[in-house]
Amino acid sequence: MQVGGIMGDKFYAKGAKSIYFRVLKMFLLIVMIPFLILLIVYAGLTRNIENLICERNFEIVKTGAEDFERLLSNQENLAVFFECSQDIMNFYYRADPLAEGKTTSAILEAQNDLNAMGIANSDVLNIQMYAARSGALIDYSTCALYLDRYFWSGSFGLVGYDCEGWVRDILQNEEQADFREAEMFFRGNTRDVLIYNRRYASVSSAGDNNRIIFYIDASKVKNAFSAAQYEEGFLAVMDSRGTVILSDRLTGEKEQYLADSVFAENGYRKCTIGGRKMLLVNYRSGTLGLSYVLAVPYSDVPAVAEPLIQTMKYFILLAAVVCALLVVRLSVRCSRPLVKVHQTLKITEKNISMDDFVERLVKTVKRNEVMKEEMQRLQGLLQHEVFKNAMMGNVAEKEEIQAAIAQSGIRQRADCYVLLILSWNDLADDINIEEISAQKIYMVSIIRSLEKGEVELVFQLDLEKSVILLSYDGCSGQEARDRGERLGRQVMEEAVRNINYSISVSGDMFHSLEEISRGFFHAKKALSVSQNIFGDHPVQWYEIVKGYFGTMPQDEEEEYASSHNVRVVEEIQKYIVENFSDPGLSLTSIAEVFFITEAYVSKLFKRISGQNFSKYIEKVRMEKARILLEEGKTVKAVSEMVGYNTPQVFRRAWKRYYSGLPSENLTARADREKDAGKISKKS
Repeated sequence: MQVGGIMGDKFYAKGAKSIYFRVLKMFLLIVMIPFLILLIVYAGLTRNIENLICERNFEIVKTGAEDFERLLSNQENLAVFFECSQDIMNFYYRADPLAEGKTTSAILEAQNDLNAMGIANSDVLNIQMYAARSGALIDYSTCALYLDRYFWSGSFGLVGYDCEGWVRDILQNEEQADFREAEMFFRGNTRDVLIYNRRYASVSSAGDNNRIIFYIDASKVKNAFSAAQYEEGFLAVMDSRGTVILSDRLTGEKEQYLADSVFAENGYRKCTIGGRKMLLVNYRSGTLGLSYVLAVPYSDVPAVAEPLIQTMKYFILLAAVVCALLVVRLSVRCSRPLVKVHQTLKITEKNISMDDFVERLVKTVKRNEVMKEEMQRLQGLLQHEVFKNAMMGNVAEKEEIQAAIAQSGIRQRADCYVLLILSWNDLADDINIEEISAQKIYMVSIIRSLEKGEVELVFQLDLEKSVILLSYDGCSGQEARDRGERLGRQVMEEAVRNINYSISVSGDMFHSLEEISRGFFHAKKALSVSQNIFGDHPVQWYEIVKGYFGTMPQDEEEEYASSHNVRVVEEIQKYIVENFSDPGLSLTSIAEVFFITEAYVSKLFKRISGQNFSKYIEKVRMEKARILLEEGKTVKAVSEMVGYNTPQVFRRAWKRYYSGLPSENLTARADREKDAGKISKKS
C-alpha cells in the first residue's frame, strides 16, 4: 500500500521537531499553489491594464479626430453657405472698387455678413475672402483694396511670410483645398493656426481662382487630444499625401521617424524613437483621408495605473506575510496532536511504516469513539432518571430537588413552565416494539422542530406515555398555556396524518421547577378524567378539571368494572356494530358521541371488554366482510360496505385478521359451487 501525506512513505519517530518540520513542509507546499496562482493573476491583470490603457489612448485619438473633422465639416458648411450668398457673390464677381474709385456697397454688405459669421464662430480666429478679379480682400473687420498695405498695416500677419509669399502661397494657391500650419498675428495677438484654404466655387464662377481662407485656432484642435498626456511624445495630423498639416512637439528624430514610417491600419504598436520606447497610436479617417498619429513614452502607459499596480503589489506582499504566519501557526497547532498521538501510541521503534502507524491510530480512535458514545448515552439516561425522580416526587427535600434539576441540564430560571403528557391511545397488546419506538422517535423530532428553543426535555415515561417540558420567558401563565396548546394540537394532527394513532394530551402550568412533581400529578389527573369537559381545547388542562369539579378527590382511580361503565361499553359495542360501515368510525368519533375523553374510552373499553378498541372494530368489519364475500360481492364493493376507504386498506386488514387474501375466499367459494354443480348433475 502506497501511503502519502504528512509523513511520506516512512514515519520516522524522531521527536516533536521532526514532526513539526514535516507538517511545516506540507503546509508550505499547499500555500505555494494559491500563491503562484495569485502571481499569475497579477501578471495577467498588469498586462490587461496596459492593454486597456493603450485602448484608451486609441479612443482618445479617435474621439479627437472626430471632433476635428466635425469642426472642418462646420467650416465646409459655412463655405457652401457663402457660395450661395448673393452679397458674397456680388463681392467676388461684380465689385470693382479700383475701377469705380471707391468702396462699393457690395463689398460693405459682404464684409458685414462675414463679420456676423465671425461673431458666431468661436473656433475660427479669422476668415479672409479674396476676389481674384478685383484683387480685393475682406476679413472680419477690414476691407482691403491694396494687399501690401493690408499685410504691413500691423493688424494681420503670418510669421515667416512676407507679403509676396503670403499672396503667392495663400491667396493665389491653385489647390482645390489646402491645409497648412502657421503662426498668425491678428488684432494684437499671436496665435498658432491651422489654415484651411479652399477655392470659392459658386454657380457664377468663370474659372476665377477666388479663395476663402479659414484661420482655425490650432490650440483647440490640440486640446481634443490632450487627455492622452503626450507631453514627452508628439501629435501629428497628415493628409493623404503624408504631408503634416498640424503637429505638436514634432521635432528632430520624431519628425524623421514619422517621415520614414508607413501607417496602413488603425491601431497601436510599440516602437523605438530616438532610443526611447514609445507607444504609437494611428487612426486614419475614412471621411477626409487624414491620418492622426500620437506617440507617448511606453513607460507612461503603466504609470497611469501605477496606484492600482502598487496596491496589488502591497496586497501580494501582505498575503505572503499572512500566509507565512498562518503556516507557522497551523504547523505548530497541527503537529501537537501528532506528537501526542506519537506519545500515546508509545512508539519505540526506530522507524515505523505509515501503514502500521495508521492502523494503530485507527484502533485508538475507534476505542475512544465507542467510549464517548457510551458515555453520552449513559449521561442522557442518568439525566432523564434524575429528572424523573424529581418529577415523580421521589426527591422530597427542596435542596435535593434543586440538585436533581441542576444535574438534569434543564434551564432553571424561566417565567413559566408547561408540562404535557402525551398518551398513545389504543395500543394493542401484541404491538411491535420497534415500530412504536420508531414512531415515538419521529414524534420527538417533530416536537423539537415545532417549538425550537422552548422544549427543555422530551422523554418516554412508559410504552404509552411521553412527557414534554416546555419553558417560556416574557409571557403570562395563560399565554404559556396557549403556546403549549398550539404544540399539542400540532402533535395530535401530525399523529393522525402520519402514524395513524390517536394521541391524548394533558398538561399543567407552573412557575418554578420545584413545583414539577405537583404539575406532573395534576397533568396525570387531568388525563384520567372520563367526561369530555374540555370543549375545543386539544389539551386536557388541570385548570379546566379543577374549575369543573372543584377540588379533585385524593383517590382519583375509578372503579372501571362498575355497572355504569359496563353499560357504557355495551352501548359503544352496539354503536360500532350499527355503524361499522362508516369510514370515520374511530376513537375520536366515539369519544364525541358519548361525551368522554379518548384516553378514557381506550382504557375503559379494554378494561371491560378485554379487547383493544381498534381490534374490536376490525373484528366486526372482517366478520361482516367474510359474509358479504361469500354472498358473491366483489372485493371493492365489500371494502366500501364495511367502512374502508380503499380496497388496498381492506386487503391489508383482511390479511392481518385472516392471514390470507380476500381473493382466496372468493376462489374457495367458486370451487365449492363448482363441486356442488357436479354432484347435482350426477344425481
